[in-house]
Amino acid sequence: MKRVLDIARVTLTVESLMTKPVLTIDPNQNLMEAAKMMREHNIGSLVVAKRLAKRDEIMGIITERDFISVAAEHVDVKRTRVKEVMSMPVITCEPDTSLLELIAIMEKKNIQHVPVVKDGKLVGMVSSYDLAIYGICV
Repeated sequence: MKRVLDIARVTLTVESLMTKPVLTIDPNQNLMEAAKMMREHNIGSLVVAKRLAKRDEIMGIITERDFISVAAEHVDVKRTRVKEVMSMPVITCEPDTSLLELIAIMEKKNIQHVPVVKDGKLVGMVSSYDLAIYGICV
């Protein structure tokens, strides 16, 4: 039975477990606003983006790890803009990306959050937590 479950996990795609909709934040908002959004929605990252008519311009991502770095440097979260501490470049995937491929990307790049993009639009987010729900550790 375990082997059947393992095979099923491998054949799943990102679309089957991505979180949607994705919360975004403007690069000019301050870190306090970002932290409040993340706490309010119980999420570990925000995509830094500007929404355009036909696509999303993804500029960066801000994660819990970024906040740890900020805290270590005693940065003023009310005066510091998201764009000053966001991680870039952002590694993305598509909804039809296999979980096996996603895991390889996350391990190679040492990342925990991957925005999902389709036709230039931000359509979802996959995190190591989402994978853990399926019993997959990254």
